[in-house]
Amino acid sequence: MRLLDFSDPDFVQQSEGYWFLGIILAGVDYGINITLLVICANFLRRRILEHRRDRLDPGQYRWDVISLCYVLVMFGFATSSMVLEIRVTEDAFVELRDLPGGPSFYLCKRVFGRITTLRAGYVTLVLCHCCAEGLLMWRCLIIYRSTTGCFCLYGHRIPLWSLVMIFPSGLFVASSVAGTILIIQVLDSSKLPPILVSAPWIVIWGAIAVASSWTLTGLIIGRIIAFCYGARKTTGSKSCIDVVIRLVFHGGSPRKVPFIGDDAFLVDADSGYLAFINNISYNERQDRFKRRTNLNEPQIYRRSYG
Repeated sequence: MRLLDFSDPDFVQQSEGYWFLGIILAGVDYGINITLLVICANFLRRRILEHRRDRLDPGQYRWDVISLCYVLVMFGFATSSMVLEIRVTEDAFVELRDLPGGPSFYLCKRVFGRITTLRAGYVTLVLCHCCAEGLLMWRCLIIYRSTTGCFCLYGHRIPLWSLVMIFPSGLFVASSVAGTILIIQVLDSSKLPPILVSAPWIVIWGAIAVASSWTLTGLIIGRIIAFCYGARKTTGSKSCIDVVIRLVFHGGSPRKVPFIGDDAFLVDADSGYLAFINNISYNERQDRFKRRTNLNEPQIYRRSYG
């Protein structure tokens, strides 16, 4: 049987079933996305109102306003992707049900970017993911720059965090490049070199995006667990465990499976919202911990790890 054999009833039924499964997963994920948007926007709204009332830190006030706008733009991209995916599904299974080859042919054809609705959907999908992944990179950089370790290379002292960030930074750049090529492919493939036109960039970009998201997630969780463990050894407190529990929900998700519909990895903004939420939550807990112990973070690190 050929890879895309529309004359095979089993293939047609299987591909349509996968598409519906992708739509269901995307709907559930979008509901989670809305919930996280409300939580994150509420955090930022409270901070904005506090800064406006107290007038203590104009710089932080402007940063919170920019952050709220960033989150709303990211949610707009996610919503646009979801709406366009629903529209494509409606066309395939309702409006164009009698198209030669059936919905399966229509849905597989759209993988190659020949449908206008899909083109807009891919653009918003890639932009949404880049925004969310950029926030994860920012969060990971903030966490690891707080470490005091370093190593020597040819007589030069290089911070440990710069070594840690090499691999995730490479994945982030690769994901951005693959996403850009995917957008060009679905908009106007004639602008790509012949060697790149026939490559399945939706699969390539999806695989790199998953790897980047899970790598950043693992690094963030690992660093926070290490810090919480050290803080608990220093103070005997167990209050930081909820930070770790929240971070379990950071980053990538199992919806990113290539042929369970492209919408199966539709909304990746949830990790971006949590990057804001956990940044605020983590910093507030850290401030309370410092006030309780009168230690700054390097002192906490040294006392925790000897």
